[in-house]
Amino acid sequence: MSLVPLTEEQRRIVAHDHGPALVFAVAGAGKSTAAAHRIERLVRERVFAPREILATTFNRAAARELREKLHAWPHCAAVPATTLHSVGYRILRRALHLGHLTHLHLGDAEQTDLNVTIYTRALAQARADGLNLGHGVDRDDFLEYVSRCKGDLQYADLDAAGLPPEGLAVARQAQAPTPGSPYLALYHTYERVRRRDGIVTFDDMLLDAWEALVRFPDLLADMQRQHRCVIVDEFQDVNLAQSEIVDLITRTHRNLMAVGDDDQTIYEWRGARVDFILGFAERYGATTYFIRDNFRSFAPHVVLANKVIEHNTRRQPKRLELTRGFAGETLVHQHASAEEQGRAVALEIDAALREGTRRSDVAVLVRTYAQTPFVEHFLIESRIPYVVRGNLPFYQRPEVVVLVSYLRLADAERALRRGAGLNDARLTVAMRDWHRLVNRPTRYVPKAVADEVALRVTRYHLAFGRAARLVAAGQNDQLATRLTDLAETLAWLADTLDDMPASDLLEALDRRVGYTRHLLMLSGLPENAEGRVRNVQAFTRYARDKGSGALFLRHLDHISFGCVGGNAADETDVVILTTVFRAKGSQWPIVFIPDANAGTYPMGGPDRLEEERRIFYVALTRPQQTLHLHTVVGAPTSPFLLEADYEAALADTGRLRAALERDPAAWDATDARAILTLPARLGLERYLRAWWPSQADGDHVLGVARHAARLHAAASLLSAHDVLSGTEVDSGVWDAFGPGEEPDEVDLALVRAITTSREAPAPKAVRLTAFAHGQRVHHPNFGTGTVVAVERDGREENVTIFFDSGSTRTMLARFAQLTDPART
Repeated sequence: MSLVPLTEEQRRIVAHDHGPALVFAVAGAGKSTAAAHRIERLVRERVFAPREILATTFNRAAARELREKLHAWPHCAAVPATTLHSVGYRILRRALHLGHLTHLHLGDAEQTDLNVTIYTRALAQARADGLNLGHGVDRDDFLEYVSRCKGDLQYADLDAAGLPPEGLAVARQAQAPTPGSPYLALYHTYERVRRRDGIVTFDDMLLDAWEALVRFPDLLADMQRQHRCVIVDEFQDVNLAQSEIVDLITRTHRNLMAVGDDDQTIYEWRGARVDFILGFAERYGATTYFIRDNFRSFAPHVVLANKVIEHNTRRQPKRLELTRGFAGETLVHQHASAEEQGRAVALEIDAALREGTRRSDVAVLVRTYAQTPFVEHFLIESRIPYVVRGNLPFYQRPEVVVLVSYLRLADAERALRRGAGLNDARLTVAMRDWHRLVNRPTRYVPKAVADEVALRVTRYHLAFGRAARLVAAGQNDQLATRLTDLAETLAWLADTLDDMPASDLLEALDRRVGYTRHLLMLSGLPENAEGRVRNVQAFTRYARDKGSGALFLRHLDHISFGCVGGNAADETDVVILTTVFRAKGSQWPIVFIPDANAGTYPMGGPDRLEEERRIFYVALTRPQQTLHLHTVVGAPTSPFLLEADYEAALADTGRLRAALERDPAAWDATDARAILTLPARLGLERYLRAWWPSQADGDHVLGVARHAARLHAAASLLSAHDVLSGTEVDSGVWDAFGPGEEPDEVDLALVRAITTSREAPAPKAVRLTAFAHGQRVHHPNFGTGTVVAVERDGREENVTIFFDSGSTRTMLARFAQLTDPART
């Protein structure tokens, strides 16, 4: 347990005894520490017995961390600290003990692969029932659909479920993810098989537990007696099933404390809703607390993160409060291409490692895994061990491996056509490639037919194309045509492998066989399909400048067996590549965010803008020391950065730091303006009052405070506050250091110098909403320029501007903050 004293905000939470409470805890605020101390006090003061307290959180790692904190106090060792899935499992075990749900077979609570078993049985049953599965079903995609439905209490057949009225008021009938999708019908079969076999999957620990609570009053009463005090951490991540289980368990006493941060609600795609936490206080009449002190990051990170998230409207107003000071950096880099960006990231990582940084202290955070290929490539070239957490290295991802199989099989085809034959190892690989691609995209080639082609290749040393044509002769017309088309595709690939650039070859292959179209049709969940297509597109871009198809294959062999990339079994000292979604709850000294451009942040449409902004905010709040933001020319800078006026925010942070560190006797007009205006503008007043005095030399702090107070007094005498900032400047930050002194002539002269160095602010310019080629516009950061292109991309309009400074920028029109220079 940390020996750092609790803050006043944390102490208020620790002191809460009974009744509903909501804690808004910002990123890096030490909320688990506050929760652990509250539990310790409740047990020590006998408000609740240890077994009566239920502490839950979102994942096993967080639950383990909470248990470790509680075990520092022997009297808290019996407090259950677990996940909400585990709570569901315990509910089902108790139901069995009470004689309910006797058909269920409860296995290991940690077993997560039972859904695959049910899927296999359900697929066989569906085919036996004659269910039309269209172009096929992607297993992982379908199981994700099922998981989302169950987390949202969406039943495959709500009418057949026979829920009591209370359950029917909450549960819903599931819908197909897209028109014409077979997923809903297969979900119905899946549930029929699951209930027939009495299997409880990981997702059913929630759905079945909730259903048991609403069906069996004795079970509900038993759970309510057991858990007289409930604490739910990471409440912004709960789905409907979890929220309703907690509601039922606490109904008789409402000793429920929810802890979370609406600004970090980024799992809406799997059932979390920001309304759960934002509506909690009203639903339960809860007392609301805040933990705003951020103990993770430095000023350049905190200021920018606050400037970004304040543009969300559906949120609880609050901000990260700085505690660690002005060290650390936020650096913004711009690159000519994704390849140059990847090279730069690898070089910066290599430089950090040479300076003594551990590899495990470095993380590259991506919005999707399709962003990793170029970073991975240059990490491999630099021989820097890394792991892609949550996924495979880019060259091993299933949708990419299929394309590699096409190229590799074409290479084997050339050897077989020449009569060169294949050694055993190469033949084994060729057979694996054949079986992988024969139905990618779907060609409805039966396994027996594919096996017959493979047998002819092995037995008679035929090329795959020749063997396919021979086998096709004995099939029906449709299957024969498909086999012949595949044979022709392999022949074309073999003939062009040495001649066509690899990226062009992959694009031509996609057009020829319709591979990306197949991926889009195979996935029932559009976002999953788009992710796979983005991986294919990224792989194709990666192939540029790698030579012919044959040379690209040799390059892939090099990186595949280079022993530096990939998912290392030991992650103790490797660079981490992962998504923002998996990074939440984690922190690293050095964080890289590539592709800080529109199209990545945000990635969705206007209806998802606030969630996308939260995703970016979570990324910005991971670093402990240095944050690298990378952008690529050719795509607009992220509107989240532009609307935050990021360049001005970072520059102002540097100016305030310089003024605070300088001897106040040597302040010039720039320092004086920073001291007078920036603490309030950057939201750093609390830091200067509460934390800075203990981090700097006491005499220096007092000297800065006294000089600052005199400057405020001088500004008041000269009525200069409005001129300085456009709003009244808060001088209270300096009043906390003691009574101020009368300003002297030096102070008055500094304020006069500031007020005469610029005119009072002009009336706010009106933003432009329509643009035309040749139009003159003004941008707050880049100055005045001329519109050289206006393009529409769906519902969005992109404006390209050549600025008088010589730079060219492309921006999303609705975020560009462009005004008429004649009125600016």
